[in-house]
Amino acid sequence: MLRTISFAIALALAAPAVARDAGAPPTRTENVVDTYHGQAVNDPYRWLEGDGADVHAWDEAQTARTRAYLDGLPGRAAIRAA
Repeated sequence: MLRTISFAIALALAAPAVARDAGAPPTRTENVVDTYHGQAVNDPYRWLEGDGADVHAWDEAQTARTRAYLDGLPGRAAIRAA
């Protein structure tokens, strides 16, 4: 229980630092608007729903960034061993 609480506190303290991280791969936006029942709905990330090379490249960059962060967390080996 104490380990879970400690992990939650560590994540909460790390979240603001992650939010300020300018090193994350950029995500482009596109001007896509649909109208449903008379209401305009913006969908700037629709391109991520595709299966093109650009989506795969974005996914690989995001995965590599996430993997580097998670693998660098202190105590990661102990968590995986549990």
